[in-house]
Amino acid sequence: MKYLRQISFALLVLLASLLAVANRALVTVSLDPIEPAAQELTFQAPLFLVIFIAMFCGILLGGFAVWLGQRKSRVIVVPAPAAPAVEGNAGRLTHL
Repeated sequence: MKYLRQISFALLVLLASLLAVANRALVTVSLDPIEPAAQELTFQAPLFLVIFIAMFCGILLGGFAVWLGQRKSRVIVVPAPAAPAVEGNAGRLTHL
């Protein structure tokens, strides 16, 4: 199982490297949906960087959504009250 994980990770790194090499061209990213030509919220970045940042944000948002969905199972359970001590037979018990 350990080797399968290492091989999978190596393949993932190889695919990410190939994606980065194939998408080195600069693209213009605009964060203003109303006027995309506005220079204040526009920058240029390599396409692979835009893709990796979008994937990272998706992973973070997905993890946060799962974490919020599991909040019911993380509720602290109140412990039950302790059972009363049984004293009737306690005096007759002996150790072997």
